[in-house]
Amino acid sequence: TCVLKKRQPSSVMAYQATEHNVDLEDLTTHEVCALHLSTLVNVASKEHDSTGTGMLISYEDDLLKEDALIETILPYLGLQKEIDANPSMVRARVEDVLSTKTNLRGIHSQDVDSQWRNQESVHVSREVRAASQLFMQSMM
Repeated sequence: TCVLKKRQPSSVMAYQATEHNVDLEDLTTHEVCALHLSTLVNVASKEHDSTGTGMLISYEDDLLKEDALIETILPYLGLQKEIDANPSMVRARVEDVLSTKTNLRGIHSQDVDSQWRNQESVHVSREVRAASQLFMQSMM
C-alpha cells in the first residue's frame, strides 16, 4: 500500500521528499516505502511529543528478554487483568505470536505461517538498506 502513496502523497510526505531534494516520480518502490515509513514515524513522534499520549517502542530491544511487553506494553494496552490472572499463559502466548513468521500475502495466498528458526536472519537487499538509510537515517 505504500507504493500507492507515490501517486497521492500526504502533505507531510511531499514535504519530506522536498526536504530530501527528491522527486517522488523518480523514486523506486523501496524508496517510496522507506519515505512513507519515515513520514509515519515522524508524525507519530511529533504527536507523542505534543500530546504526551501513546507509547513509542524501540524495536532494537529484545522485547521478550527485557520483559518490556509483559511489564510495560501490555499493561499500557489494558491487559493487566489477563497478566495478573495467568502470567505464564500470557508470556507463552506472546512468545508464540512473536516467534511466528507470517508469509501471507493476500486472502488467496498459498503461503502458510511458520516458526522462526533459531538464529534465522532476514536478508536485507542493498536497495532496501540504501532506501532506509536515505530516509530514516535520523531515526536509526
